[in-house]
Amino acid sequence: MNYNLLSYLVYLPFSALLTWWVGKELYSNGRDLLEEVLSKYALVNWLDPVNKSLLTGYYLINIGYVFNVTYQWEPLSVPYHMVSSLTSQFGSILFILGALHIVNVLLLLWLNYRKTS
Repeated sequence: MNYNLLSYLVYLPFSALLTWWVGKELYSNGRDLLEEVLSKYALVNWLDPVNKSLLTGYYLINIGYVFNVTYQWEPLSVPYHMVSSLTSQFGSILFILGALHIVNVLLLLWLNYRKTS
């Protein structure tokens, strides 16, 4: 039996839900930091367009990654391989979500520090 279809049915909705939830949280909670940085550059009117652009880019990167990963999956013939592959892929998407978040925060902090010094 090929377990790829079952893996796709688990992985795709979970990844989509996780990507949506993290994006929603970053969009709403990152607004304050973005506002602080943009106000120092007198660009507060850019707050919403920049925040929406960051969210759109975030979604595009993650959706592209998820589809790329599912395309490259090897055939899974036993449940053990399915579980192993799913945990590896879930770990990868979580790592990428965290890395994107850290890069964005560090960039904003650098811009904030650069303007204050």
